[in-house]
Amino acid sequence: MVQLVYCLTMSTYTKPSGLFTLGITAGQAWELPSESTISADRLDVYHRRSRRELYRKMESLLGTQGKDGRACILKAICRAARRNRTETRKGAFLEEIMNVVFSLPGKLDDADTVTEYEKAYYCRENCGEMEERCPDAF
Repeated sequence: MVQLVYCLTMSTYTKPSGLFTLGITAGQAWELPSESTISADRLDVYHRRSRRELYRKMESLLGTQGKDGRACILKAICRAARRNRTETRKGAFLEEIMNVVFSLPGKLDDADTVTEYEKAYYCRENCGEMEERCPDAF
């Protein structure tokens, strides 16, 4: 099993004297596919499904911080969908990471179910509403 792990550490405003520093660390791990048996024509569907799992986990993580996790994820997806393709690779490092994580691959497939995530990305519905419900998550 191969995993991708992202950890974010933020220091606190107080710094005790001595060797120790107080901080907050948030971590998230994603299992990377280890089988190469997915057919090329179903790859987009596989990627969308794995992104859905990731988004659900991120919603829970944001919920523990007192935020509306679903609104924050949908807002990030809307922002990624609105980004012009000519802007790719011109942003800051974290901006590019966010764009990759929240961009959905390919086009909608009739064989795959359409969730709120796909609606937010392909139809760009309710982006303004999500901005109001999640002003500062990312």
